[in-house]
Amino acid sequence: TELIPPDGIDGQGTYGRWRRATLLNAEKADVYGIELAWQQNLSFLPGFLGNLGVYSNYSYTKSLADIRRPEGKVRLQGQRPHVVNAGVSYTQSKFNGQVSYAWGTPSITSYGNLDFVPSIYGDSQRVYMDRYRAAANNLSLSAQIRLTDAFRLWFEADNILNRTNIDYVYDLDAYPNTQTLAGRTLNAGLRYTF
Repeated sequence: TELIPPDGIDGQGTYGRWRRATLLNAEKADVYGIELAWQQNLSFLPGFLGNLGVYSNYSYTKSLADIRRPEGKVRLQGQRPHVVNAGVSYTQSKFNGQVSYAWGTPSITSYGNLDFVPSIYGDSQRVYMDRYRAAANNLSLSAQIRLTDAFRLWFEADNILNRTNIDYVYDLDAYPNTQTLAGRTLNAGLRYTF
């Protein structure tokens, strides 16, 4: 009996007709970024408009993870480099409501192994079979009415735009993979506090 070393018979993970694949953690990752936010009540506006409030924020995140690729570090899985949120709220004695919008750039959902394929664009770039989730957006609404000190009526709507989640490999135009319709979510209820 002969033992096959951990990196295979050829040093590349090949075991006869079989190829071993395994999950690995990154050796190291660096993350840095900036977030800018603005929030303001518009109480200076006349009449009922003075009950409005607005908020927005933008975040930029740069990440570099060492996953042992010859070209160097890559972006962390699940991290969207650019994210924008904005919303409008309305608050008046027994009522408060909010409409908000969020958008984010594509994110890596999983890394391919160290194998690569030639680019379909005819250049010499290595194409790794990393999986991505395309840019995402979400529009949501929430409202609550206080009926008494103990009872509140509430309503929430999420994914009002009924976005489509698109997953792809390497390049959205070249290697689209799956599309799923996320579906709208509507919830309402009566809350009792005692």
